[in-house]
Amino acid sequence: MRYGSVTATKRLTAAAVVLVLAGCGGSRRPAAHLETIPSDGAFPAVTVTVYGNSAAACGGDAESFSTNARQLLAHESGEAAYPADLYYLDMHNALRDFTVRACAPQILSRTLASRFTTRQLRMLLAYLPRTMAPTIRAALAR
Repeated sequence: MRYGSVTATKRLTAAAVVLVLAGCGGSRRPAAHLETIPSDGAFPAVTVTVYGNSAAACGGDAESFSTNARQLLAHESGEAAYPADLYYLDMHNALRDFTVRACAPQILSRTLASRFTTRQLRMLLAYLPRTMAPTIRAALAR
């Protein structure tokens, strides 16, 4: 009988541990909210789920924008083998995410300042459409 009660106790303990771990080991995402992004030129309005604006998420959006902006500048030169359409779309998506998350403009400003020269930033602003340029100008003004 003692053997059976020890086994039952071990099973109950194991079950309790599994339940506790299942409750604690879930997603670490911040609280989500729905955000409707208005139409933007050729891009239709869309509703997305946004998971907070952590420094890591905002920094990732700023890095993605900067990386694709560098590629856009490289492919807008006369020597490019193919157009920069993909880089433009990725820039648009990164900036949209950055804006929807309500990230601090200083994050984007620091990233751009560390990755581009003043001349490159002027060229980038010249290439950007009216829908993107104000956000970048505002970030750079900080």
